[in-house]
Amino acid sequence: MIANAWEHGETPAPVVYFSLTPTLRVCVADESDALPAPRTPGRLAESGRGLQLVEGLTHRWGVDPQKRGKTVWYELDFPA
Repeated sequence: MIANAWEHGETPAPVVYFSLTPTLRVCVADESDALPAPRTPGRLAESGRGLQLVEGLTHRWGVDPQKRGKTVWYELDFPA
């Protein structure tokens, strides 16, 4: 997510923060209004799988538009 914020987020220094409650929530904020959208890259494509990885490795993810830019986040639940 940080690499995507650098590449697509129009900001040289994305803000990264997390919270730790019963769930680990990691957020990456950038200055771009463009919302991320999963892609379907070709078999030999060298990019385009970032959100597929986030979706496959986390319990949930999403985007919160801000006045300036957006925050992309994901969550991991801890076992009870």
